[in-house]
Amino acid sequence: VIGRHQNPWEEVNVVKLKENDINLARRNSGGGTVYHDAGNLNLTFFTSRKHYNRKYNLELIAQAIVKEFGLKLTITPKFDILYNDFKVSFYTH
Repeated sequence: VIGRHQNPWEEVNVVKLKENDINLARRNSGGGTVYHDAGNLNLTFFTSRKHYNRKYNLELIAQAIVKEFGLKLTITPKFDILYNDFKVSFYTH
């Protein structure tokens, strides 16, 4: 999945995608290119701009992970989710 303004020929090996029957998608928002493999969980929060709260959305995710797996996560000032100083996942928009 590539971001809104990314050039697919610069971000991915288009020939390898085709050879391996991997689909390329573009999201409507910005951000870096990411690969979603089997078992990946991708979340989307639908709300108006007025009510959008990135930190609150990340806190919901962190709370669910703590509840389900007992992992203590940290949300950084740059809105990364960390587990033991390792980035867990990030793309919220």
